[in-house]
Amino acid sequence: PTASPLTLNTCNDGSNTGLFALHDADPLVSGGTGTVNWFLDIDAVIPVTNPNAFITSTTTVYAIVDNGFCVTGPVPVQLNVIDELTGNTATLSACTDMGGQGLFNLTSLESIINPGLGSISWYQDAAGLIPILQPNMFLSQAGTVYAQINYGGCQSAPIRIVLA
Repeated sequence: PTASPLTLNTCNDGSNTGLFALHDADPLVSGGTGTVNWFLDIDAVIPVTNPNAFITSTTTVYAIVDNGFCVTGPVPVQLNVIDELTGNTATLSACTDMGGQGLFNLTSLESIINPGLGSISWYQDAAGLIPILQPNMFLSQAGTVYAQINYGGCQSAPIRIVLA
């Protein structure tokens, strides 16, 4: 069997810990080559007692893969508890037509809004109820839209983007 190191992220639950469902990552660790067993130590002696609902602060655990014939050595799995996702506000300009509509490529701002990890969802409202389905070709008048960073199961607060 094979075992691959991995990094997993989850949101801070308010007490600097987070909930990890380690078995959800089994296919990523094993590549489908066997059963994954989780351990707290590199010697693979102290098992993770509840890998389906493992609550911890940022730490490293270890995984081994057993295919029934062979067992891999332990590989590190870094568990990161993310405190807060924050992004940068921005302004985007576009030429307008006679009706005051401009074609905005919102995705051109993604590296400015989110210089870190994660993907961005786009919304027409601050509550995140009206998604922008084609952020690379958004036809609109001047106004405000909102971006939200998504990473490791966490979401940022809405980030204000001005369209001019």
